[in-house]
Amino acid sequence: MSTLLSVADAVSLYSFSDAVSTVAYCYRVCLFYLFYYTPFKCFLNATQTPRGAKYPDTLLDVYDVVVWEVNAPLCWGIEPSQILDLYASCLGERHLDIGPGTGKFLFQAVTKKVVHLKDLSLFDFNTISLFRCKKRLNVRNLSVPTLNVRLFAGDIMESDPFLNPSISGPPYEWIEPNEFDSVSANFVLHCINKNDGIPSKEALFLNVSKVLKAGGCFFGSTIVNDLDFFAGSKRGGEVMGKFNESGIFYNAKDTLPDLVAMLNKHFKDVHCDLVGGVAVFKCCGK
Repeated sequence: MSTLLSVADAVSLYSFSDAVSTVAYCYRVCLFYLFYYTPFKCFLNATQTPRGAKYPDTLLDVYDVVVWEVNAPLCWGIEPSQILDLYASCLGERHLDIGPGTGKFLFQAVTKKVVHLKDLSLFDFNTISLFRCKKRLNVRNLSVPTLNVRLFAGDIMESDPFLNPSISGPPYEWIEPNEFDSVSANFVLHCINKNDGIPSKEALFLNVSKVLKAGGCFFGSTIVNDLDFFAGSKRGGEVMGKFNESGIFYNAKDTLPDLVAMLNKHFKDVHCDLVGGVAVFKCCGK
């Protein structure tokens, strides 16, 4: 009888939310092995360019699943909802997104009406990613039919990269100094083709500071080489090593103190937290 009671107690304590969490975890683990240990891993092959890794078009079809539903929680220790919260709290009316991917968080933030976005500029060296992101926002975002979306292609590490004209509108459209209420760079820094740590990527911070309004918000996230986290995460450490060897990541020397120092150099009111192996930051324009 006591055994039956103990089983019943255990079942009652195992709530529905626990069951959902377990199923979600198993689903993510299955996807992890599918993408990394089967022929499907060819979707993740990247072409090396002076600007960094350029992913195949096929990856964009599974980008959100691979990057945010598999890698983020299983390898880097952060949930997609935490990045969405960052967008919800920091996004301004005039926003610049550097390296927008598929536009996942922009789409979610706007359609859930947690922000009042009026003007959006997307910047990336991959034009296919830019056009796909714009299509996602324009076609599916029926709640904001007047949202103005501009596309800019270039290298964020170049001097004054925002002088390049828009590739989606009249050729006289370009990014003006102090134009934006907010600028974001999520999962961008660790992909920049510089191997000497955060100081070697200073051009990004300098360029952002030029187009961000005084008091505007610069926010984002990047995977740093936090020894404590990766020492306890065999899966994360293995993928981190493979990505650096193959040229998908360039963050073997990226550290949290260096990131904080760089943010303080170019911005003010810096807040930076380590979530798993990911540095999540927000700060204000000077």
